[in-house]
Amino acid sequence: MAVRHLNPEGLYALPEMFTHVVSVTDAELVYVSGQVAWDAEGGLVGEGDHAAQAAQVARNIETALAAAGDRVYVFDEASGTLSLIGGR
Repeated sequence: MAVRHLNPEGLYALPEMFTHVVSVTDAELVYVSGQVAWDAEGGLVGEGDHAAQAAQVARNIETALAAAGDRVYVFDEASGTLSLIGGR
């Protein structure tokens, strides 16, 4: 099983502590670590502004997923369905 550990450019990296993205290429699975409102240098974005923080988290998730490939699926545990939400 081929496993890739990725810390994409644009995300604050602490490789000795965590990896932003783990890609299991044989199974076409991607795991994204919990994202927070940090910029690429590790600074908090939008202190006291929840909307700005949420926007930064969304940008970080987008960056993480883009590093892993071009298809994004979401698994709905309640219904057991897997849906393609982005990519080809």
